[in-house]
Formats: sequence, C-alpha cells, structure tokens
Amino acid sequence: MRISDHRYTRDRRALDVATRLIDFEVRTNTIRQLTGLADGTIRSLSKVCGVNGRTGVRLRHRGAPPRCVTVLLRKARLKNEAAALLGVCQLMGIRTEADVAIDRWNRVARTERLCDAFWTFRYLVPEAAISFEQMLLILSEASRGEELATTRCRKCKALLVVDPLALYRSECPHCAQDTVACRMSAEPASYRCVAEESPAYQ
Repeated sequence: MRISDHRYTRDRRALDVATRLIDFEVRTNTIRQLTGLADGTIRSLSKVCGVNGRTGVRLRHRGAPPRCVTVLLRKARLKNEAAALLGVCQLMGIRTEADVAIDRWNRVARTERLCDAFWTFRYLVPEAAISFEQMLLILSEASRGEELATTRCRKCKALLVVDPLALYRSECPHCAQDTVACRMSAEPASYRCVAEESPAYQ
C-alpha cells in the first residue's frame, strides 16, 4: 500500500485541511464538523502540529465556539475587520455559510477555500483580532441577515458591516471622519457670517 494511491488522496486532503485548522487554533469540534475526521485523529494531529513556533506553547481552545455576533462586533475596529474579511471572502467566491454541502468531501473543499481566505485576510491585516471560528460565525450571520448585514458606504462604496435595523445611511470611518471635519470647518464660517451682519436694531 502506498500513501500516494488515488484512494487515499481524499483522506490526505482532509488531514492537510485539519492541520491548517489546528494552525489557526480551531477547536476540535469545529474541525470535526468541517473535515469529518474523528476526534482521536484530530487530537493526534494536534499533538504533532499544534505548537506555536513563536512561543513553543500548545495551542488549544476549549469550550463552545463563539455564537453571539453582536457581542463580537461591538467595537468599531472589529466591525472594520469583519467588513474586510467579508470582502476577501466575496472576492474568493465565498458568500454564505448556508451553501455548505452535506457531502463530506465538498465540505473539505470549501474548508480549503475558507482557509485560503482567512490566510489572505491575516496577511493583509496582520494585527487582526478575528479568529477563524469567528469568521464562520460572521459568514453565517451575514447570510441570514438578522443580526448583521452588509452594505456600501454612501460616499466611497466600501463594504460595511451594519445593523440591519439601522435607519440611517452608513458611512465608512474615513468618510465619516471627513464629514465631521468638513462640518467643523464650516461652522466658524457660518458664525462669521452672522457676526458680520448688521444688527436688526440700530
């Protein structure tokens, strides 16, 4: 038996994906759902591959994965990171979490694309705080459109993550900052116009 035989290609592919997920510090339960591998296999891989090269510490998250996207996106920085991440996923053809096929090997193929998208995002935003499992949550909630939605900045058309119940038109942080700056610079001029007008009484 040779590991290069065609019938073992799929299993090796799932193991390769699991190794990438371990490197992204993904929980065992999530890896099992995405690859179909057994818990024992994942733990064995984690013992071999789950070492952070920078610190030498075993990487292993415990407990339930993140489930509340509103808590995750309370900070403006995380909302901006989520928008950038969704933009990368859209460019790479990953739109929603709902299109995960039931077949195991289709899940493995899609997980490979998710890994590529997350790696690209972390390459573009090295200091990003969003994890791989948080990316899965954001993709899922964006597809549902109940707790978050995507829109475009009304000025520069950049992708934004917003509250779907918001009644105002959204602006990205850069355009919003420019709007405030323009408003502040216009106020002294309006005050000067009022001061230069002749008084109503003489």
